[in-house]
Amino acid sequence: MLLSKRARGGWILLVLMAAPFIGANAQNRGARKVDPDENNASIMFPAKGRLNVTNGTIEAVFSLAYSFGDQFGTAGSGRRLFALLSTHNSAGARYDAASPGKTGPGLNFNVYLGQYQSRDYMFVTSSLFERPQKNLPPARYITSALPAKDKANSVKAGEWHTMAVTWRLTNGAHVVTFYLDGKRMGRGSAPHRAGFSTLSMADDDLLAFGFPGQMYGSLQSVRISGRARSDAEIAAAGKAGLVKDQDTLLRFDGASVLKMKTGNVSQLDEKKSKRDLRVPPQGMVFGKLKRAAGRNKAPAVQFREILP
Repeated sequence: MLLSKRARGGWILLVLMAAPFIGANAQNRGARKVDPDENNASIMFPAKGRLNVTNGTIEAVFSLAYSFGDQFGTAGSGRRLFALLSTHNSAGARYDAASPGKTGPGLNFNVYLGQYQSRDYMFVTSSLFERPQKNLPPARYITSALPAKDKANSVKAGEWHTMAVTWRLTNGAHVVTFYLDGKRMGRGSAPHRAGFSTLSMADDDLLAFGFPGQMYGSLQSVRISGRARSDAEIAAAGKAGLVKDQDTLLRFDGASVLKMKTGNVSQLDEKKSKRDLRVPPQGMVFGKLKRAAGRNKAPAVQFREILP
């Protein structure tokens, strides 16, 4: 079929206009569908007998997907980047110390690495803390600053390190001490919350290690103890590894996690979680974790590796 000069010009223009849409559609057809569970997970255990919120220690061998000093979000904002431990109700919803009405009157207890106003910190939050603040609600957190990017002991992406936090209730105050690679980073305290009678986890509560969208890095092993370990013990464990002893309430490592039963990460959605998750005593993974090589090539598990 022959086309006039004007018709040929119109046809060429139409093809040029359609090209971006054709290219986009072809690209979409070739792109891999994003799996919301992939590298976006939480390791859960029944909380009963595994966490003493008034006297204890948590230690972890970990690697971050980012370096201390990397900037995320807008200036002055805060962000949770490595959610090591959090407490949840039986349906999987995380307890909130500031808004307990969302998940019921359970006991909030969180340990995590995060960033606030462009600095990296280690945090512990708890429903048991009540530090007065002028013209503000009581603070329910204790924190310690971590080494800046230009310091020799700063953490770099992909490196393996140890962290630990101890806590104990003494003389009406909660004292929390923070460690990185066996060295004390800081110590803080907060008065015990008056009138708050809950001092232990409920029988059907859950402990979570990692949380969707708030866990950028990997874990090789974790140990929770029923007492506050000493500086010397934490330094020794940082070198020798985390082994189970008479004070251990919970210990797991990458090898055991890779054998756990799995579920979908969507089951942790607060709007959908209406039923008990029925987590077995040996733990369960919600979402998908990637196998990784830890220290000395020991098995480890990787959560999210790329920050949006």
